[in-house]
Amino acid sequence: MDFDLKFKLKKLVALVKHPKRSKLLEITTRTGRKITVTPDHSLFTHKDFKIQPIECHLLKIGSKLIIPEKIPCGYSSAQHINLFEMLEDESCRVEGYEEELRAIIQKIGWKKAIELSSATQDVYQYLREGIRHSNMLISDFRKLSQEANQTINLETIQIKRGTSGTLNAEIEISKDFCRFLGYYVAEGWTEQTGDVVLSKDDKPIVEDMINLSKNLFGIHPHVRKTYGLGISTQINLNNKILGLLIKKLGCGRISIEKRVPSIIFGLSEDKICEFFKGYFDGGGSQTSVVTSRNRIACSTISKGLANDLLYLFLQLGIVARVYEKEHGGIGKHLQYVVEFKQRKYIELFLNKVGFKKYNKESINRQTSHSSLNMVNYDIAILEKNVKLKRKFRHIRRYNSIGKEYLKKVVEESEQASELIKNFVNGDFFLDEVKSIKEVNLDKVEYVYDLSVEPCQNFIRII
Repeated sequence: MDFDLKFKLKKLVALVKHPKRSKLLEITTRTGRKITVTPDHSLFTHKDFKIQPIECHLLKIGSKLIIPEKIPCGYSSAQHINLFEMLEDESCRVEGYEEELRAIIQKIGWKKAIELSSATQDVYQYLREGIRHSNMLISDFRKLSQEANQTINLETIQIKRGTSGTLNAEIEISKDFCRFLGYYVAEGWTEQTGDVVLSKDDKPIVEDMINLSKNLFGIHPHVRKTYGLGISTQINLNNKILGLLIKKLGCGRISIEKRVPSIIFGLSEDKICEFFKGYFDGGGSQTSVVTSRNRIACSTISKGLANDLLYLFLQLGIVARVYEKEHGGIGKHLQYVVEFKQRKYIELFLNKVGFKKYNKESINRQTSHSSLNMVNYDIAILEKNVKLKRKFRHIRRYNSIGKEYLKKVVEESEQASELIKNFVNGDFFLDEVKSIKEVNLDKVEYVYDLSVEPCQNFIRII
C-alpha cells in the first residue's frame, strides 16, 4: 500500500529474521480472513482519516483492520504453456519431431546421438514408420537438440504418454483456456487413469465445455448421461497429457484438493474474468429477491480454493467474505461458502463476468446493505476536513459511516481536505476483528519480516 493508499507491486528488498517465539496470535476477521502473527507485529487500522499501524496485542474484537479492496493483476507476460518443459520429468514422449531429428543426426552423427539418447543401439528406430517406430523421450530430444545447438520448434511437435492421445507442445493461455480451467475447478475431476471428466446439467454450458475440448485440445470427448442424485451430463476427455497438464497447473484432482491455478493470478483482467465465468457458470449462484436481497455465492469443500477465490476477486476490486458450514450432502467435509452482497460488487461482477443462466437486470430490485467497510469518526474532526451539505447533516448524529457513503459526501462537498479525499479514494476496505486466538507453539520458532521499497507500510494478503 503506497502513500496514495493504492496497492502496487513492489520488489522485496530484505528478509528480516527475528528471535525465536513460542507465542503467536491468530487474528480472524469478519470477512473470514486469517493471519497468524507475533503479538508485537503491526497490522493497520485508521484514525482521523489516516492509516496507522497497530500492534496485534492491542487489538480487540471489533477493531478495524485495513485489507485491500483491489490488488494488481496483469503482471505476468506468459502467453503460452510449454508442455515440452513442464512434462519432461513425467516420462512423456514427443511426436512429430522426425525432420528435426534427421537434421540433428546429420550435425552430430548417429554415434553421438545413440550416446546421448536412451537408444541402446539404433537411433533410427525413432525415424522408422509402422510398428517398428518409437517415440523419443522429451529428455532425450532435449539433450540431442542442445548438443546440436538446434532450437526446438514447439509449433510442430506434440506430447504423448504411453497409448494416450497427444497435445500440442505449446498451449496458448487464451481466454477460452482460462474459462476451461474455471469449468474444471468448479465441476471437473481427474480419474486415477489420468483422464479428465467434466460434469454439468445445463445444456449451453455442456455445449461450451464440449466445444472448448475440441477447439483447445483437439479432443472429441465421450458424452453420456448419468443418473444418481439427479440427471447430469458427463464429458470424458480421454487424454492423459491433459490430465498431467491439470496436475502440473495445481488445479487439484478431486474436490477437496481444488485450487485456483497460480498462473491465473498474474494474467490480465479479461482472462481472470473468463476463469470466473467458467467457475461460476459451473458452480456459482445469484439471488435477488425481496427476502434474501442481492447475493452472489459459491461453495467448495476445499479451504485452499475458498482462500484463492477471496484474493482472485480482489483483482477485480471485489471484497468477498468466506464462512464455514456443515456439508448437507454425503460425506463429513465442511463447506466453505464464498459470497458478496454489496450492490457495488454485484454490479461489477455482472458487468465484467456475468452468468449464462441468470438475468442480470433482476439485481436492481433491492439494495443490499452491509455493516462492513464502516469508517469510525469524531464529528468535530470530520467537519474540519469536509464541509457538510445540508442533506448530509444527519451524519452528525452518528460516529460511523460506510466508506462508500463518505466518499459520496466528500465528492459532493464544496470544501474537502486532501487528507479526506485521499482516504475515501484509497483502494482499501475496512474489515473488523472477529476473534483473537492465542497460539502456543510446542517448539519455539524464528519469525520473519519482509521489507519493500519505497513504502514500508504494506498489507499482507496471504
